Amino acid sequence: MSSSDIATGSSCSGSSLSGVEGGGAWVLLAAGGGGGRGSEGAALTAQPLGVAPFESGQYVRLLNRGRRLAGYGGYLFADESGKGVSIGGIREMVNTVWRVQVLETPGGAGADAYHVVLRGAYGRHLAASPRGGADGHIGYQVDQRPFDTMEDIRVMWRTIPVPGSGGDRDVVFLLNVNSSNGVIRALRANGKYRLWNTGVSLQPIDHTDARFSLMMEWEVQVVPMGPQRPPFQLRREARCFGLWPQESREIQLVVRVADDNGIVDDPGEEALSVPGRSLIKLGNALEQRFGGDFSLENISIFIRAGNLGRLFPLLTDLPRRLDNFDVVVYRAGTPVPGNMLRTGANAYHVVLAGAYGRHIAAAPRGSNDGHRVVCVATQDVFNTMEDTHVMWRTIPGSRGEAGEVVLLNENPATGSLMALRTSRKYRRWNRAVTLQPIDPNNARFSLKMDWEVQVIPMRLHRPPFQTREAARLPFQLARAATCFGRRPQDSRQIQVGIRVADHSGNINVPAAEIMSVPGRSLDELGNAVVRHYGNGFSFQNMSIFIQAGNLGRPFPLLTDLPSGVDDFDVVVFMVGTPGYHQLRFPDIGAA
Repeated sequence: MSSSDIATGSSCSGSSLSGVEGGGAWVLLAAGGGGGRGSEGAALTAQPLGVAPFESGQYVRLLNRGRRLAGYGGYLFADESGKGVSIGGIREMVNTVWRVQVLETPGGAGADAYHVVLRGAYGRHLAASPRGGADGHIGYQVDQRPFDTMEDIRVMWRTIPVPGSGGDRDVVFLLNVNSSNGVIRALRANGKYRLWNTGVSLQPIDHTDARFSLMMEWEVQVVPMGPQRPPFQLRREARCFGLWPQESREIQLVVRVADDNGIVDDPGEEALSVPGRSLIKLGNALEQRFGGDFSLENISIFIRAGNLGRLFPLLTDLPRRLDNFDVVVYRAGTPVPGNMLRTGANAYHVVLAGAYGRHIAAAPRGSNDGHRVVCVATQDVFNTMEDTHVMWRTIPGSRGEAGEVVLLNENPATGSLMALRTSRKYRRWNRAVTLQPIDPNNARFSLKMDWEVQVIPMRLHRPPFQTREAARLPFQLARAATCFGRRPQDSRQIQVGIRVADHSGNINVPAAEIMSVPGRSLDELGNAVVRHYGNGFSFQNMSIFIQAGNLGRPFPLLTDLPSGVDDFDVVVFMVGTPGYHQLRFPDIGAA
């Protein structure tokens, strides 16, 4: 077992673990028979100490399981002070949302090189503190801090899955590890028996007799992302006992205005005076300084704390503790950096790859009878940045429902605009997906063009395969089809390009090798890989991905190869390598 592994058995509240040190990192061993959710006397199993289930770019909420099971509920909450962290019971507040950043830190090796950084509503980061906790809090304080250097281990976190949690892969312990002295502390909520105690603290983990409790268990809930800014969540300005609130004082801010290309470093920072921390007053000050185009209706405001901090949308009033952060302003219609593909000065597009690594695309040929369109939707490869037929834009759906969009494909050469839609509304058997032209001067959209975006959670382990049988027809019909001279397409030899990722997960070297597969069955592909590379490449020891086109990215291959097999590579990752630990798979069966 590597130094980055934690072996866990049946554990729950009060589960016992023993620890050993090796390779500069700590390894904790869970003792079976904790007597909670798991079965008594369960064997030890290795679990990687890493960053799962977090993914860079996600927005998440962290629900404390101990408080929830006690009937109180409560999410990890960024306090309005911009300094403290507590438990909040109102799920809809932006203070319960955290943005995920997964970092490869210097000095680490393999899985040990990766840490999670979580930034909250005020652009500041969840951080461990050396100060002792307040009265009634177990352990040490937890803060919000700016992120200034890669050596700041206070803002860096590791995870281990909670054993015996009934298959819940998104329940974790969050650990802060001091690499210089090996001290491990677990994030926990307080107030298991006292509802009013909403403090969050860090409890040290004893290396020789480590014990975790339900108050250290955090359920990771992924927050779906959308193209529209959520409503602002403003606080009321209250006056108590004749005292003016802190908002009445002048605040000096550093403001950066993004240019038309979404770049925030040019023309640079400017100082701005705001009469208080109210978001409304900040909007008024921006409008007075930069003109009427900078009203709150025409801009989105982000906040960033620290030299290495990244942007977080500012949806509420400024924090009471005001130091070391920037305000970044984007005007409506300009691109905001994110996990999208940039194709031009002011054009961001979405590219969608499917189960066979190919991309949903607009085809110029006309559709079949029964479709009210002149183009069909197909799967195609992604070879160049000029392949606009695989690039999509979105607008909100026709009903205005949250999470619903219209997907549009634009031809820059002709200026034509088409919307992705399903076909006949009253013919269930017509399942074709096509594209309908949209008149930019008189745009009309129907419910058949509305697509609800459902975010699929990610998981650390590969889902079960979903293979097809070699012949989909019953045996007698398949034999009859052969008699008429039509053999199943799966019986022919297929030439497949295959790449084996190196130890670090690099798939660019060596070059793809050509391998012959007797049909499109995933089982046959696995057998061919074993014959070509040896028994070490069995399905138990690898995960297979498919990649189509020069610019295509790997997609986990969980079913048989596509019947139209051309222009794609198969990519193999070996289980247990650092490159494999970086992979994430869709949790297809999640509700």
